[in-house]
Amino acid sequence: MSSKRIQKELKELTTNPPPGCTAMPKGNSMNEWIATIDGPEDSPYEGGTFYLSIKFPEGYPFSPPQISFTTKVYHCNISSSGGICLDTLKGSWSPALTIAKVLISIVSLLTDPNPDSPLSGDVARLYKSNRKAHDENARDWTRRYANVPPPANAVRHKPEVPKVDAKKAAPAPAPAAAAAPVPAASAAANKAAPAPAPETVVVVVDDDEASKAASSASGAPMSEPVVVVDSDDDDVVVVSETAAATTGAETRSSRKRKSATK
Repeated sequence: MSSKRIQKELKELTTNPPPGCTAMPKGNSMNEWIATIDGPEDSPYEGGTFYLSIKFPEGYPFSPPQISFTTKVYHCNISSSGGICLDTLKGSWSPALTIAKVLISIVSLLTDPNPDSPLSGDVARLYKSNRKAHDENARDWTRRYANVPPPANAVRHKPEVPKVDAKKAAPAPAPAAAAAPVPAASAAANKAAPAPAPETVVVVVDDDEASKAASSASGAPMSEPVVVVDSDDDDVVVVSETAAATTGAETRSSRKRKSATK
């Protein structure tokens, strides 16, 4: 169970680490980790990066992990060797606790020391008697020890960013809008209108011009009557046989032939 639990916690710390904290295995060993804590804002430890060592016992999580600072810290609850005075790492430990929760507790300890349960009596006494001098010493240690390059195998872990398949992530194209139905009236209007009937009636003012017009009109298409109107006597001259059949009119020449026969 220890191995599965450690792997589960590592995954959680990788995807969702506590603010200002990181943790990762040291080398290839899953039973020994390196963690980092950024100095809390508005504290004498602000601006520093503090490294910690985490060792998992065989009985983890039923036995608490061994956690200590590898960076020197001027703090009444942290010993010169890096030991941490924290209840959750001793008698108050519970299998329900995790490394992430312990790191959060350590951050809180940096912000709010407990001088009544010190690992460094001198620091605790100064904290009580002269808080300003205590904070100056803590800032000095932070500048001196918490801004050095990390030790070997202590590269801070960056949470992995899940890869996104561009094809799957791309939104599906919106369906093409259906063409609006064309109203019946518009559809009817779009139909080709029949070509207008050609002007086939020629009005002539005298007989001579009427004869010329009849001659020139004889070559026109015979689909419609071609009629020449004589303005003198209002006779209708039908130029083509098709026109004659359509109108039932007689030509001037046909009337003359009928008169001669009589």
